[in-house]
Amino acid sequence: GIDVKGKVVLADINQREEWWVTMPTLQAAYEGAAAIMTVQRGGFAEIATDAMNCQDMCGPVTIPSLSISQDDADYLMGLLNKGTVNVNLKVDNVVEPDGTSYNIVGKIPGKNPDEMVIIGDHYDVHFTGFQDNNCAVGLTLGIAKGMIDSEYQPERTIVFILHGSEEYGAIDTPSDWSIGAWNQVFKVHPDWVGKALTYINFVLPAYEFSDTTRTDSAPELQTFIYDFAKNNEIAPKPEGCFAGGVVEGLETYTYSDDFPYQIAGIPSAVNGFLLTDDGSDCFDFYYQIYHSQYDTKDTYNEAVFNYNLKFYGGLAIAIDKSPCLELDFTNQYERLYETFDESIAKDVGAEATEFLAAMDEFKTVAMAAYEQTIALNKLYMEKLTEGATEEELQSIWEAAVQANEINLEAFKLVSDSFIMTTGGTDPIVGHQYYQDNILYMQDSIKSLKKGDVNNVIDNLLWYVNGYINYYAYYFDKEIVDQMYKQLHDNEGNLYWSTNKVLQDADVTDVTVELFNKYDTNGDFSTEIGVLEQQVTNQQSLLKELVAKEIAGLETVTAKLKEIDLS
Repeated sequence: GIDVKGKVVLADINQREEWWVTMPTLQAAYEGAAAIMTVQRGGFAEIATDAMNCQDMCGPVTIPSLSISQDDADYLMGLLNKGTVNVNLKVDNVVEPDGTSYNIVGKIPGKNPDEMVIIGDHYDVHFTGFQDNNCAVGLTLGIAKGMIDSEYQPERTIVFILHGSEEYGAIDTPSDWSIGAWNQVFKVHPDWVGKALTYINFVLPAYEFSDTTRTDSAPELQTFIYDFAKNNEIAPKPEGCFAGGVVEGLETYTYSDDFPYQIAGIPSAVNGFLLTDDGSDCFDFYYQIYHSQYDTKDTYNEAVFNYNLKFYGGLAIAIDKSPCLELDFTNQYERLYETFDESIAKDVGAEATEFLAAMDEFKTVAMAAYEQTIALNKLYMEKLTEGATEEELQSIWEAAVQANEINLEAFKLVSDSFIMTTGGTDPIVGHQYYQDNILYMQDSIKSLKKGDVNNVIDNLLWYVNGYINYYAYYFDKEIVDQMYKQLHDNEGNLYWSTNKVLQDADVTDVTVELFNKYDTNGDFSTEIGVLEQQVTNQQSLLKELVAKEIAGLETVTAKLKEIDLS
């Protein structure tokens, strides 16, 4: 209802609780604005009123879009309260397409050049980026220096890599970060898949987020990493930090360079830098300091940095010195089982019983494979301690290499079949996405039949399509359609979300209709009919997907059966 044509828009936003900067920018451009200035009113840069916050655009280049502090916004608002304000806005940041960034790679050659362990992070920053991510660069180089100075001779080649284009590396895509990492493993060195036993990533590794510490990873790595961390004889212990000790890690997220490696088929891990230990919220750093000019050396915690240097250097060596890569696929079983709703699957005619049977077989075989890798590593250490001949040790190592090859193939099959994303950001099991959509729409239909449109708008449709349908509440259909078009553009512009985005329920129009009928007691029969059709569509998609997931489980199970270390 505001005429912004030819004007500069000043908008308060909370990108954590409301919407990303992409949407108000596109809305302003759609309505003919000359530029937009946004100010964070909570969610980010809460540390001070002069703090600025910079984020990636996740959209096309349209009008100039820039972030200003609360102080500057309040100054402008004070002028606006007195009347029209004419401004000269100088914007000297330029988005240039088809640019080049560089990934920096170094290696310590190992005895077996056909296997590798990768350690790395990203070097591009917002503002001066002390924690995010200069400290991580220091950590990667520190581990490399420690290995070189101690004349460590690795069994596998140790690769150190610093990625570019992590913060913002592509235009007009919901997946515009970690582009350097994605290119490295999908375009530059796809041959690393099947050779790399793991990729260990670092983000903000010199900050004490809480009194505990953890490593987040692909589910299959969680048991090995946690066992290593709790090993009193090997693993470094926190000194002067993390008084609560080490806790179990969470599943890796999309917000760091490790995710492209994981979906490519390389088991990945990252220091626990983002979510609180229960996964329910972000650490306070992200509300206060993240991507602001306050990310400075004042945040540095030397004890945390030293612990991470020792812990992750030791973890890399532990993986390198173990003949077998210990991947516990039963953790993936738990992830799949906990998200599968048997009653919904049966209701849509999906093969729920067959799915659960395939799951049970997968778990049994996965446990047997995992126990074999542990046993072989134990045998190797026993033989090494006994002073076995080189021939004996080599025979164990050769058997392990064959098992590693099978394990990595199985890991890639799992990544291809069971890691999807919602709205291009949150990792999810595919069946969970359709189940959630069905439940929210069915509950919406029940509420509408009772005439309770407010409950539908306030508590239900908001969450459809991985919680991104709420954009339809606040932005024109053309803007929302553009967002969905981005998600389903599979012609080279989704990067690590390629083939990971599921089919949405088409509820934009009906959401707007119901939003406009808020606080009314009208006839909702038309809207009910639309939602019923979308439920039917999502049920059909769920049925198809469950069949694909059963096939995926059977393929992974068959692959793991190939491991025979007897």
